[in-house]
Amino acid sequence: MLDERNETEAAMSRLLVAELGLAGPPPFTLPQPTSEVTVRAARLITCAAPGTGNLASVARIVGIGARTLERRFRAETGLTPGRWQQQARLLKGLELIASGAQVKTAAADAGFASASAYIAAFRQSFGTTPARYFKVQASSL
Repeated sequence: MLDERNETEAAMSRLLVAELGLAGPPPFTLPQPTSEVTVRAARLITCAAPGTGNLASVARIVGIGARTLERRFRAETGLTPGRWQQQARLLKGLELIASGAQVKTAAADAGFASASAYIAAFRQSFGTTPARYFKVQASSL
């Protein structure tokens, strides 16, 4: 707890609030697109295997240019289509693990090439491994 009466702690408090405001969406959210075109694109992006279904082909299918799709997607979700796809897959894997699936199975079902690839992406996004995440969650109950 920071004491607002202390000038240094008050400044730290203001800095923390400002930084948290710039952080963007928390990692456990997946902002959804809102327009018909970007919703259709999101469905295609979600179904595409990693590294396939490039943005140009998705844009062509939904009837707009790739750069326009990227701008609209970012404006509506705050994420690039590629980052959105990865976040969707990470969350799908997280849900599968939470329901009892092994990491290897969850990683494959979520579209990752291996459990190691899923764990590395999970660590990069969430700051911990799936095993540590669930261990902390279990201990806090």
